[in-house]
Amino acid sequence: MTSPEDQQRTSLRVWSRRAVLAVGLAALVPGRASAATGVRVGDLSMIIPPSVSQVDDPALGAGWQWQGVAGRPEQPSMIILARADLPSIDAREVLAALLSTGIAGGVPVAHTPPEPRSMPGGKQVRTVLTLAGRRPYRGAMLITTRDEPPAGVVVVLGDDSLTAQSIDAVLESVQWVG
Repeated sequence: MTSPEDQQRTSLRVWSRRAVLAVGLAALVPGRASAATGVRVGDLSMIIPPSVSQVDDPALGAGWQWQGVAGRPEQPSMIILARADLPSIDAREVLAALLSTGIAGGVPVAHTPPEPRSMPGGKQVRTVLTLAGRRPYRGAMLITTRDEPPAGVVVVLGDDSLTAQSIDAVLESVQWVG
């Protein structure tokens, strides 16, 4: 017959072995997909998908404070552009300035934006956007304004694999934090 102390030691050894096995097995199980990443551009913040990497690519256009792509840099499946330094409080003025200079080095075609709606820290206008270049992209542009400058812009473009859900996930996360 074993003493209570021997039974307790045996029980601890069994639990210790089980814990070591559990940790070892957990290392073999594939991890979950990476969580989305928070990005801050000036006082504007947004959440981007884990597949998007920050790049500095002049081919995506000049003046963007943040540029990100998913997929191969030479043929990205998704492009996210952002800036929060535009000296305006009028969304239509910002849209006109962006369209006149070209977005991401292409010829943008934007639909007439609706009236601004409220968002955390300001107002926003969204418009559907098609970018005709060497490779056509489609997506959406969000222009966000406050009572005082600056205004911000977030553009989400992609190829045929880009879904409305992917666009909304980024644009719904945009907010002023400062």
